[in-house]
Amino acid sequence: MSNNYMLTVVIPDSLRKGLIEAGYSLCLARKVGNNDFNVIWQGNKQYLKNNDFEWSQEYQVFASKAFKDGALVKAVSDPQDIEYKQVCIFDNYGTMNPATADKNGKEGSFKVENQYQTLNFAVSTKVNGLYRTIYVTPSAITGSVAFEPKNEVRVWFALHTETSTMISDIMGKYIDIPYGKLVSRSVEYQEDGSWHIIA
Repeated sequence: MSNNYMLTVVIPDSLRKGLIEAGYSLCLARKVGNNDFNVIWQGNKQYLKNNDFEWSQEYQVFASKAFKDGALVKAVSDPQDIEYKQVCIFDNYGTMNPATADKNGKEGSFKVENQYQTLNFAVSTKVNGLYRTIYVTPSAITGSVAFEPKNEVRVWFALHTETSTMISDIMGKYIDIPYGKLVSRSVEYQEDGSWHIIA
């Protein structure tokens, strides 16, 4: 999990002033599972021409309040570090225990085993050195839940949003940026409101 990844988002001078004055945030989300982008990983109201985002595959899990579109993620437990093929037990006292090896674990995923009452759980990962939430289970969980973070990032502009906002849909144009074996990508915002991968 040691690779560092980089995304550069280019916003031309001719467009940036209007976006900032209108109150648009530059938003990023990380994919979890097959098609889920449901938390704003980064929501920046100030941005430059070249905006760099760097991360590695370092993760934490925690119990959270229920998923609600437009609300901020709220933790209800301490987080625990976790790696692929590990499991954290959320015990019947409401404590998230340190991760241990999962004998049935799969590469690219990790689990939380819930021994408490039905709750939502969340995943965070570092971006520019700080842990930020990338996913909250849409429904409360009983038993175990597996998480499969993908190295795919969605980028868009949005109004009235900020980092850690839960989302069920995205208004406007966005771009999905898969990494595969790449460690660095660049995208540029265009005058017609579209996005293009430039590297």
